[in-house]
Amino acid sequence: MGASFCASCGSAIGQAAPNAGFQSSYPAAGNSISAAMWAHLGGLLAFFFGGMLFGWVPPLIIRGGATARGDRYVYEQATEALNFHLQWLIINIALIIVTVITCGIGGILYLVSYVLPIIFGIMASVASSRGENYRYPMMFFRIVK
Repeated sequence: MGASFCASCGSAIGQAAPNAGFQSSYPAAGNSISAAMWAHLGGLLAFFFGGMLFGWVPPLIIRGGATARGDRYVYEQATEALNFHLQWLIINIALIIVTVITCGIGGILYLVSYVLPIIFGIMASVASSRGENYRYPMMFFRIVK
């Protein structure tokens, strides 16, 4: 436990920065798997039930918690989920604007943007429940490092 962490990026001192060489070989333990799974699943549930606005909140809470600070697997998975849900929040806001401008025709894209995060969130939750690293497809940018 007594490891020290970098104040700017949060990675353990003497280790690679988060997301560097994402295919790492560290073993994921029971608590790590559970926390990583809830980062993805919590984001999915908040996205689904929060009107697509709050999917980023559970990954942010888990990423900032004590479990993520002491466990690189949880930190990486929570960061991945956070980036994914922030990206889809921005995309959904843009699609709402497009839908209004096109008098509802853009709503078709808005429906697709609702289904894809649910599918990818389920895939991420299942993968992390097995202790696997998961990278979301269709990530156009990563806001949080």
